[in-house]
Amino acid sequence: MRTMSINFQLDPAQFGIQNTPIKALLLDDDAYDRRRIQRFTQQSELSLEICEVASIGAMAEAVDQEDFDLLMIDYHLNEGSGL
Repeated sequence: MRTMSINFQLDPAQFGIQNTPIKALLLDDDAYDRRRIQRFTQQSELSLEICEVASIGAMAEAVDQEDFDLLMIDYHLNEGSGL
């Protein structure tokens, strides 16, 4: 496995974005990967509220109940393709 480190800093104000958290939905069936993504996003300067789900069904329920600004979907799930 190859690991890549990406360092970036964005100033949301330069894009006309207010300091409102981005509501993101994270679908990944691997708890380890979800934790890694959480740690990565916490290290960024982006203000994110991440809702985590582990299945396509749970994602469908979450999308029905709430509006999200960003969807992060694992494309290789045990139950099928995230595409």
